[in-house]
Amino acid sequence: MPGREERSAENQYRFNDANNRLRDLVERRVGPNQRIPFLCECADEGCLATVGLQLSEYAELHQNSDVFVIVPGHPRVDGQVVVCREERFEQVEKHDS
Repeated sequence: MPGREERSAENQYRFNDANNRLRDLVERRVGPNQRIPFLCECADEGCLATVGLQLSEYAELHQNSDVFVIVPGHPRVDGQVVVCREERFEQVEKHDS
């Protein structure tokens, strides 16, 4: 049975996968400046918050598959650090020690 940290990390990847599917569904239907309500990719499996991002922002923030975009202050997996902080979101990733 996976531990809490493993479940939290799996949760982030599930939300990220859902966001990738959302991006694929809307990319031909929205304007370049329109914000899409992407799911918060935090470690809380019950989180229902969204982060409004333009498709170009989403692509730029997710260049690395181990990067997640969360609502500021939402839970992270142990070892993740905030690499970019904006009013609307935080970009987090795990740094190797």
